[in-house]
Amino acid sequence: MTSLLMLLALTACNTPTPESNNTLTPDLTVLLAPDQARVGAVTDETALWGGISAEATGGDYKIYNHKVQFAIQAPREGSYYLPEGGSVIDADVIRPPGMPGQDLVDEWVGMAGLGRLLDAKSIEVVDNGLDSGIAILTARGYETPMALIEGALEAPGQLIPDLGLKIEHTYILPADSWLMEVQTTVTATDQEATFAPGDTLFGAADIATWWGPLTGYDGI
Repeated sequence: MTSLLMLLALTACNTPTPESNNTLTPDLTVLLAPDQARVGAVTDETALWGGISAEATGGDYKIYNHKVQFAIQAPREGSYYLPEGGSVIDADVIRPPGMPGQDLVDEWVGMAGLGRLLDAKSIEVVDNGLDSGIAILTARGYETPMALIEGALEAPGQLIPDLGLKIEHTYILPADSWLMEVQTTVTATDQEATFAPGDTLFGAADIATWWGPLTGYDGI
């Protein structure tokens, strides 16, 4: 009898706990309610929305709520001005089913000084939003010079010196918000580093004049 009780106790201790919702990849194709936000890796490309500058593909990350949507490039080679991953490559308001997307963002990424960007080596879904209503994604990596600047000035390795920086971009999108918060953490690994933080945004200037805040292209 004693052996049987011990066996039952051990079995109970080894029973796996239910999987947390935060470890799941949510369905990124569904329209969300005002109290919802989601983020995850794109496995179904119908979750993407298109547009003149649309670049996102399967394996990239989508973060969205019922108002706005953004695509974060995975650590892969990009096809526009900046090849590195970890930055916003598509953005749009949420549109009715069947209405074409109107993305005009080529790249949008923070800078640690002029032309010093994140070269993402990993991307982590910190909170997929299923339980909390807040979607959080973090891209981590190291600094890299903007090749577009170095190439234009024919000065590779001269204009943008390597400061040995680690860089993190954390993207935070609450439910029912028009705005996505971006928190950037820069850590100097080898030496003291002085720089002015900034942003760079490449987009389709020929159609940007048609775009309106909070409405995108809905007015045309």
